[in-house]
This record gives sequence, C-alpha cells and structure tokens, in this order.
Amino acid sequence: MIVISYNIRSLGNIAKQRDCRDLISSEKADLCFIQESKLEEFSESLCYSWWGANNCKWAARNSEGRSGGILCAWNKDLFFVSSKWDFPGAVIIIGVWRPNNLRCCFVNVYAPSNPSEKHVLWDMIRVFVDQNKDLCLCVLGDFNAIRDPGERVGSGEPYGATETRLFDLFIRESELLEIRTQGRKFTWYQPNGRCKSKLDRFLVNKKWITE
Repeated sequence: MIVISYNIRSLGNIAKQRDCRDLISSEKADLCFIQESKLEEFSESLCYSWWGANNCKWAARNSEGRSGGILCAWNKDLFFVSSKWDFPGAVIIIGVWRPNNLRCCFVNVYAPSNPSEKHVLWDMIRVFVDQNKDLCLCVLGDFNAIRDPGERVGSGEPYGATETRLFDLFIRESELLEIRTQGRKFTWYQPNGRCKSKLDRFLVNKKWITE
C-alpha cells in the first residue's frame, strides 16, 4: 500500500493539479490525502483529472471560502470504503484493503490554528482511536503543532509550551507511533526560509505495524 499526504495549498491551481497527478503516477499511489485544498466544491470530473484516471473515489470536507479544505482519494479497485465522516479539522475513512482483506482507517487532519479548537480536535481523534483499536489506524496530515521546541526555528512568536505538551500528550495517550520521514526535517517554511516548523506527520497504531 502506497500512501501520499500532501499539503497542497490550493488544488484549484492547474499547475499544482498537474504536479499532484505526476506524483500519484510516479509513486504509483493507492491513496492520496490532501490538506488545504481551498476548494468550495469538489466534482467527479475534477477528481478524475487530478487523479489521472477514473478508477478512484473520494471523500472531502470543502473549504470555507478560500480557507482550509480536506480531501481523501483512493484507488477503488484496491481499497473499498465502507464508512466516512468529516468534521472540523479532519476527514475519516474506514474500509478494506482488498489485496489482503485488511480493515484500515485513515484520519486526514488539517488542524485549525486556534489552540482551543485544536484541543477539541485532539480529544475527538483520541476517542475515535480508542474506539477503533481493532483497525489498522493511520492519522496523517498537517497538525499545525509541534511536539518539542526543536521542531520550530526562527519564529518570533513563543512556541507555546502548553500547546506543545498537550499535542505530545495526545499522541502518547492515543498510543500512536510516529513514522519517521526521510528528507527535510521541517515541513513548513516561510518564503524567505527564516522560519520553519515540523507540522506534518504520519502516526499509526501498533496494529498497523504488526499487520
């Protein structure tokens, strides 16, 4: 199973649609999770064009104006989705990975910047994870939070010790494991490169690792 998570910052941009389609094709992705689509509507024709074929289905939370937007898309021949939900900050899909009949759940996150709204999101995901331990769970996307001060550099704003502690606590109490990524340490950069943070992550439960 090949999974892509991409904070695209406007899927309505033709060049970014092409870049994403090329990435899905080159990596032979089975599922793709988009954050910050900035799309108020998402159509079948756009999905097929962006995916590069008509063998896909999707679940989306549309943006509010030009803010936010979350999209999950998958190869319908390989992954059968039985349930899907969306709420502020996340879209959830549950289904069966057909090649080995594995029941999986994906939580695609685009967290709000407001700390109190973020904490509500952590609590909702924590409860969901606790209720679905029998599934292979993957929580991924842009969490808009750091786990320790070293994951933010160059910002003039305080890193927020309480928020950082609560985010790390959410991950540990949910018994999620972070998949270490290769390449750049930071996932968000200001255009001038002076400020940078690690905001994007792949988190999985133990069943995901063992299965």
